[in-house]
Amino acid sequence: MKGVTQRVYDAFRGRHGEDRRSVRLIDESELQAIYRRQYWDAIKGDSRPASITSFSTAR
Repeated sequence: MKGVTQRVYDAFRGRHGEDRRSVRLIDESELQAIYRRQYWDAIKGDSRPASITSFSTAR
């Protein structure tokens, strides 16, 4: 849901010592943490010029 697969969500919850649950129940804070780690940090978004960095969380 919202661009996050069940597999990614399971791994995220496992790293935080939480039980698996349906990705359909993902909350906003988990979603933002996954987006940051899996996508933003992966492209080193904080070190890119704003003029070329685009990241949408549109739904």
